Amino acid sequence: MSDLISEIVQSRRDSKQSSKGEFEQQETGKDYWAFDNEHLSDFENFFGPVLDKSIIQLVGEYRNRNQGINVLNLQLLRELSPTKGVAVRLTDTRKDQEKKEDIDKGIYVISGDVLTRSIWKKIPANQDFIFCMPQGALYSIPIDKNIYFFLVNEAWKKLAVNGTLLIQGPNFTKKWVDEWRTHLKNQGIEIEYMLSTSRNIDYLALKMVRPSNAPTMLPPVL
Repeated sequence: MSDLISEIVQSRRDSKQSSKGEFEQQETGKDYWAFDNEHLSDFENFFGPVLDKSIIQLVGEYRNRNQGINVLNLQLLRELSPTKGVAVRLTDTRKDQEKKEDIDKGIYVISGDVLTRSIWKKIPANQDFIFCMPQGALYSIPIDKNIYFFLVNEAWKKLAVNGTLLIQGPNFTKKWVDEWRTHLKNQGIEIEYMLSTSRNIDYLALKMVRPSNAPTMLPPVL
């Protein structure tokens, strides 16, 4: 799988450099690679079907239990202030003033492609919340369940005990998750997922909570 991921990473870099305009002209009217277009309301609307309370309420509960919480997403970090954390972006397009303001709030940005293991090594562990909502860029990746399992598993390894992972997937991944769910339940891992819509495109909204006895590695997708 490593060779396939390497090819995809290079393809994404080429797309970013030479075809950015093409992405911007998609029917959504937004740049698929710009991760700061999303706001708290977008996350609430998309992940609402798999949540029993709002993201604001969830964050409040974590704050009541912990001295501080960590969130992995730049825009949500800004809107959920005061909340510290790390954000991962393909490229860092922030202006100097934005960088200063983010650092003052305890927000740090790592630039790179999440399909590379080197980026995950830079992300601190014990994240209370991990939000991943890459939107249309998901459909620029080949249909290969190993790729999506890699992304979910790497995020899982960074999740704190009782932490929550909310991740967006292409709609065709639902059939894989249907089969995977049984293997997860056998290890005491609960998963909730449902098709949801964002920017008039169907995706899979997936929620996982890490129990105290959870394995470090998720069972493979067969």
